[in-house]
Amino acid sequence: MTSKITTIATIVLLILSAGCSVQRQPAPERTQFLLNLSPDYKADIVRLSHPIRLRSFRAQAPFSGTALVYRSGEVTFEKDHYNRFFIAPDQQLDNALPHWLKPDDTTEQKTEDKMLMLQPSLEALYADFQTPSEPNAYARLRFVLTRRDHSTGRDKIIMDETFEAKADLAPNPTAEEVVKAMSQAARKCLLQSTVQLSRKTAEI
Repeated sequence: MTSKITTIATIVLLILSAGCSVQRQPAPERTQFLLNLSPDYKADIVRLSHPIRLRSFRAQAPFSGTALVYRSGEVTFEKDHYNRFFIAPDQQLDNALPHWLKPDDTTEQKTEDKMLMLQPSLEALYADFQTPSEPNAYARLRFVLTRRDHSTGRDKIIMDETFEAKADLAPNPTAEEVVKAMSQAARKCLLQSTVQLSRKTAEI
């Protein structure tokens, strides 16, 4: 009888030992990335005919955090908590946008009542895996340009437009490749939006 108990106890200890060994396995290493949002060429930097005050980017959920976001279904988004951005994308866009804009030499002569206000928003930034054989990175920005109407005390909308772009990915991409494609898509949006911004300010 004693030998049977000893054998059972030995088996239980082996099972517990195996369980403990699984729990002690190291967690996957976390990796952090930054987007490349600099203009590709000097020609991409647009000239503004009016001074503009830039507000901080607003980011819609689930794109307001630092985790990479993947789209796996029509309304299904998943966050990658092991591959993350070092700084949230909306904050990176805050830092990048001024480098895409060059005030005209005459803008400093404009009076305060001519000052424009830009509210940019990050509406989407994700890797789309709905078609696994043809994944892509997708970005969407919204620019709302306003000017204060001092006669009414209200803001008049000069421009309210959305800009979107995609960048192709190879099947089964690495996180680094995903971030590179996201950067390409975001830069396309920045180019589209700032060119349109330049056009709108020139019309005023």
